Amino acid sequence: MTRRLIATALLAIIGLGGGPIVAAQDEATPAPQFAESREIRDVDGSLLGTIQVTAIEDPFALYDPTTPPVYGTRYVAVTMDIRGLGDRPWAFNPAHLVMVDDSGFAVTGANLRFTEDSRLALLATQDIAPEATLTGSIVFQVALDSGLNRLVYSPANERLVEIVRFGDGAPEVGTTVGVESSDESVFAEVMVSEMQNPFTSYNQDSPPERGSNFVLITVTVTNPGPRPMRLDPAGFLVVDVDGFVSRPVTIRRGDTPPSDLVHTDPFTVGSSITGGLGYLVLTGVTLETLVFSPSSDRLIEIANLGPNRE
Repeated sequence: MTRRLIATALLAIIGLGGGPIVAAQDEATPAPQFAESREIRDVDGSLLGTIQVTAIEDPFALYDPTTPPVYGTRYVAVTMDIRGLGDRPWAFNPAHLVMVDDSGFAVTGANLRFTEDSRLALLATQDIAPEATLTGSIVFQVALDSGLNRLVYSPANERLVEIVRFGDGAPEVGTTVGVESSDESVFAEVMVSEMQNPFTSYNQDSPPERGSNFVLITVTVTNPGPRPMRLDPAGFLVVDVDGFVSRPVTIRRGDTPPSDLVHTDPFTVGSSITGGLGYLVLTGVTLETLVFSPSSDRLIEIANLGPNRE
């Protein structure tokens, strides 16, 4: 079956759109040792609250027989506590929670009915008052042969906050990541070879904004086939440790190598290109990952950009 049957279009928050991070599973995903709750901050840096995953049922079997999963898929139920900690109500929407599988396919919650034995309380859109705690579940529909990689909270256009990770972390710089199509064929291979942070060889008449600095990431993209693809540099997103997303910008830098990665359509079979991706980030912010989003239902981790990277 094709994954498109289960790929609920990711919110327009992604705007565009990994590699083999964890092996596909024949059995349920083991419950991880859940880390401490994840803080969620607003765009002004103020604290809204926390999300804490407390349980996972994979596969979730207590659904009403009238709403079974699509053939070739399974249900996964995730239970969590959401606590308001800011000085104003938190407008929470469960549709902002996205499950990403081990090939980078992303889905939002599914609509289904439950048996009386399930005892699930589905999370609903509502305002969470300061110091109030909301407990509930979201059920996702994922491919039967896919492992889970991570649960992400994406409440706005430029946010990808990792709530909990089920699989391995992002590949290290220098690792080639295969990007799968919906038919599971690898249509692109991407590798980060270098990150310059800060990047200082820009033209002096086009400096970064005050309080920010440029970052230059060198990537190599190859099309191994079986068909032409569209290469759009705008699909490469830098995510910092607070989940804020930076999208590529043009850095005026004369003939300083490498050349910019450019939009190419079609990017023919057998083609390979190495180019630079420029970003403007707040000075002092710790970067976390480079994510490739070639379509609205894909969030593929390409490289670990964090301080512990090799």
